[in-house]
Amino acid sequence: MKRQTLAIGILSAGMIGVALGYVTGRARAASIPTTEPMVYSGALTDAAGTPLSGAHSIQLALWDQATLGASQCASAPTSITLSAGGTFQLPLPDTCVGVVHDKADLWLEVIVDNVPLGRSKLGAVPFAVESDTARNAAGGLGTRLANIEGRLARDTSGQAQRICTGSTPIGSTNWRVYDANVIALTVDTSGCQFTTRPVYNSNLVGENRHFRAVGGSNPYVKDATGNTQFEVFVNNGAPWTPTDANGDKWHIEWIAIGN
Repeated sequence: MKRQTLAIGILSAGMIGVALGYVTGRARAASIPTTEPMVYSGALTDAAGTPLSGAHSIQLALWDQATLGASQCASAPTSITLSAGGTFQLPLPDTCVGVVHDKADLWLEVIVDNVPLGRSKLGAVPFAVESDTARNAAGGLGTRLANIEGRLARDTSGQAQRICTGSTPIGSTNWRVYDANVIALTVDTSGCQFTTRPVYNSNLVGENRHFRAVGGSNPYVKDATGNTQFEVFVNNGAPWTPTDANGDKWHIEWIAIGN
């Protein structure tokens, strides 16, 4: 699974009035959980907001209460050289991943050079952990998603396809005269954001006198512009104008399938 960051909510460790040896005053750690593996990302600054630097011992712990309570898991103290801006990353051990699976209410504490910076509520399950649950739960979300994917549109090679639908405005479709008996229309499909020409299926829809019309279900597609538009030419077998067509609420409803 692709590694990515999901800002579920910033977990800010509180300000503390303790000198950490390398800074006079207070320090803070602001963090966002990242994913795969479960990683804590943070930044250390002094009380004035100036990023810290150098190597520091950093440890993470999960608790079942905001104060006191019982420790649920913890990483070993790890010497980390801070990056630009005082930033760092520290993976949580596998035991912590299991704890997050099992418990809804957890508080995370950052400990820098043996000084705890306070606890912050872990307000949501990190995406990597949730994805792992879905992947491994028999008959669970992973299976349901696989079943849904199996019903999506595919081409003959098995490649999954996207489905996009639309309709021209009823009563104000931008028909144009092609000849005495034929009106034409360019249908804009750019909102689908297809990168290649999709398969189009169109239908002429209206409330009157379109039973004898032909051509509304025959999209005319040019290779150069096919991924953003198609045209239709409708022959009514008699003199016909765009005003006539819109008066009878002629419009095109369409489906496109592609990528």
